[in-house]
Amino acid sequence: NRAVSILTADVLDYLRSREEEGGYPVQDGDLGENIMIQNIAFDEIQVSNIFKFVPSSSSSSPSTSSIVEIEITEPIVACANLC
Repeated sequence: NRAVSILTADVLDYLRSREEEGGYPVQDGDLGENIMIQNIAFDEIQVSNIFKFVPSSSSSSPSTSSIVEIEITEPIVACANLC
């Protein structure tokens, strides 16, 4: 078992929108995320959710060895400084 940091695009968009107000000029990867998810809102991710990641280059049915399954076991505690 390994820790994986998942960030949703809506959170990154929110932080970027705050830049005008002295917020955070963040880019993809700045927050140490391993996976960026689009089309799923932050509020939709809950402990016990299981996500299956399939390579986008798969033309038909991917082999089961190329599918990565991740279970959300705990929320990440946000860094106070957005390190």
